[in-house]
Amino acid sequence: RDKAVDIEKTVSELMEELNLKAAHNDDEMYDIMKDAIGEDRTMMYLRKMDGLIGDKRFYDAKYEEPRAGYAYSGIYDGEFYPVLASWLKKNETKFGGEVLDVGCDCGIITCLMARMFPSSHFTAVDRSRNAIAAAEKLAERLNVTNVDFLRKDVRDLKKDQLFDTVCSFRTAQENRKDYLFNIFAPLPELFQSYQRISATYAEKLAAHVRPTGYLLSVERMNAVSYTHLTLPTSD
Repeated sequence: RDKAVDIEKTVSELMEELNLKAAHNDDEMYDIMKDAIGEDRTMMYLRKMDGLIGDKRFYDAKYEEPRAGYAYSGIYDGEFYPVLASWLKKNETKFGGEVLDVGCDCGIITCLMARMFPSSHFTAVDRSRNAIAAAEKLAERLNVTNVDFLRKDVRDLKKDQLFDTVCSFRTAQENRKDYLFNIFAPLPELFQSYQRISATYAEKLAAHVRPTGYLLSVERMNAVSYTHLTLPTSD
C-alpha cells in the first residue's frame, strides 16, 4: 500500500487550492458564488441552477463554466469531503490497482482519492460532457496523473471490464427507479428503503468488480449523516 497520508492535510490543501467552501444559508451561498464568478453573474447562475434541479440538463449547465461548478459543488459538499476522506482512509485496504469511480461529476472526489492512493489507477465516468471536461481541467490543474476521465454511463461499460474497486459516491439517488420514500422516517428505516430501491443499481455496479474486489458506496442521508457500504464481491 501507499505510505501514510495525512488526511486532514490532503483534504484541506485540495479545498484551499480550489477555494471550496460549504454554505449554511443563502447569504453564504451568494458570497461564495460572487467570489468565484463575480456579482453580475451570480444571481443568473443560481437562478438557472434552481430551475434545473431534477432536470437531466442540470450537470451540463452546472459546468458550462468550470469555476462556477467547482464553487457550487463546494457549497453543498464542502462538509462531505472531509467525512468521506476519513472513511476512505479507514478502508484503504479495499483499494486495489484499478479503481472505477462512477458518477465522478467534476472530479473533485476522484482527484482526492488519486492523491490519497497514488499507486492506484482511477477510471472515472460520468454522463455529463461538461462535467468530464471540468474534471479533466481539474486533474491537470492539480497535477493528478493517475486518472482517466470518460464521458460514459456505467451501463455502457463492457461486461468484461472489471476493476479491483468500484466506488459510488452520492450517485444512488439519481439511479433509482423509485424516488418515493419517506425522507422524514427514522434513519434505520430510511437506510432500509435506500437499500431496497437501489438494489438494481448496486447489482449493475457489482457486475464490474473482480471476484476478490470491493464495491464501496457512500450516500448522504441528511446534512450530517451518511450511509457507508463496503461490500466484498466474493461473499
